[in-house]
Amino acid sequence: RLPQPPATAPAVLATEGVAMSNRSSTLVLGWVDFHERNEGLAKELGGEAYPLWGRRGSAAVAVLRYVVQGAKTVAILARRRPRRIVVMVPPIPALAICTLYARLTRAQIIGDVHTYPLVADVWRPFLPATAWLLKRGSGAIVTNEANAEILRQFDVPTLVIHNAPELIPGREQPASLAPSGRSHVVVPASFDPDEPVAELLAAAASMPDVDFTITGRDNRGVTDSLSVPSNVELSGFISRSEYEELLRSATVVCSLTILDDCMQQAGYEAMAYGRPLVTSDSTVLREYFGPAARYTGPDADSIAEALSDAITRAPEFHASMVSLGEELVAARAADVMEIEQALTNGSAALS
Repeated sequence: RLPQPPATAPAVLATEGVAMSNRSSTLVLGWVDFHERNEGLAKELGGEAYPLWGRRGSAAVAVLRYVVQGAKTVAILARRRPRRIVVMVPPIPALAICTLYARLTRAQIIGDVHTYPLVADVWRPFLPATAWLLKRGSGAIVTNEANAEILRQFDVPTLVIHNAPELIPGREQPASLAPSGRSHVVVPASFDPDEPVAELLAAAASMPDVDFTITGRDNRGVTDSLSVPSNVELSGFISRSEYEELLRSATVVCSLTILDDCMQQAGYEAMAYGRPLVTSDSTVLREYFGPAARYTGPDADSIAEALSDAITRAPEFHASMVSLGEELVAARAADVMEIEQALTNGSAALS
């Protein structure tokens, strides 16, 4: 859901999207575009983050992409020879390649397992194989207890670790209205099946005095058959700097899913920038954000009501989000220590 950093960003090898560092032999790898969670883990563990992006498309394109990404992964492992690996899951081929490397070289490996491969129909048949691979290494880290329980049913040692709460300077200042005097809702989107895009557009249509910006590539053509209101901008893919400016100027950040146990990357970003958040009414999200967010069901009327309330109470939600971020940063050291122990002592550290 995140745009990649600008090509001119320092310490980035543009041909591979590799953030380079010689500080240690820790590698954080994902077959995705730039991802805030990977970058945060790499920074905290004193290692390197390797995003290996491939073009999304049909099944044939996906197979070709996996072949290319697999070859790049083998080359990176051979060149860097890491002693500790954190690998994003999905996809399973990335986990399989890194697990084989770890077994051959006696490196330590842990899987950073996201919600989708645990609950989505397309990935569920592969869950036993995923669990088997995770048990060959140090186990898994996930973002919430519900996901952890799924893996523990397969006897996978599992840690619950949220994203690193990186707080952006200036978050203490509430967003100002646009020059037009209108409120601005920013919706970071992936256009995946779990996002109620049609309902969000219907909600926006009922709020003509509010501007909406929906970011992200609509690779699946979700909006092709939908009516996009005049107060909604589909920005498509934007640079990292443009995305950050949107977050700074947002009256409200909106991130929705119909999945019960799915954390929201945009929620972490709203906290980083101290912005009011409207998100889905699930136990996982309520437990993490508490009173710092406004929760909603997936229907258009509920979304519109929640957005209107969040805009009206923006100063209150802003103050709560800033406070929450500071609390979580203070408690972060313990989380990092648990990951360090797993990467040093193996699965026994998670038992």
